[in-house]
Amino acid sequence: MIIKTEQLTANQLTQVRDIWLAGNLSGHPFIDPAYWYAQVPAVEIAFRQATFYLDQADGEIRGFLGMVQTQIAGLFIRTQDQGQGIGTALLKQAQHDNTTLTLEVYRENTRALKLYQHLGFVITRTIDDGHAIAYEMMWQEA
Repeated sequence: MIIKTEQLTANQLTQVRDIWLAGNLSGHPFIDPAYWYAQVPAVEIAFRQATFYLDQADGEIRGFLGMVQTQIAGLFIRTQDQGQGIGTALLKQAQHDNTTLTLEVYRENTRALKLYQHLGFVITRTIDDGHAIAYEMMWQEA
């Protein structure tokens, strides 16, 4: 079940943070893990200002999509739940609720890049963030 919330409970914050960290560590092996660990405090603060789409089952968050206005700040699925369509469902819900969406994705994260392209996102520019090359992508309602 997907729910939309603008405020995470303490339990949800812990689950989202853990999914975020695990997803970055596994999904971005080309970036030093120390970078992700160092980002945790700032990310927890940013989480408090984001809107979330949460996929939950039996009180456990299986995946989430975090947004700031119309920018998708992150899409992360628990490792054991990947490949089950959760990411697609979260993205489709965000598309249903918005007319324009933007996001950034690392070029080397080919799995995510293919998903975004499959759902109609197009690359609008290339970014070098000092860690790796990323693409800015945009989706607009037809």
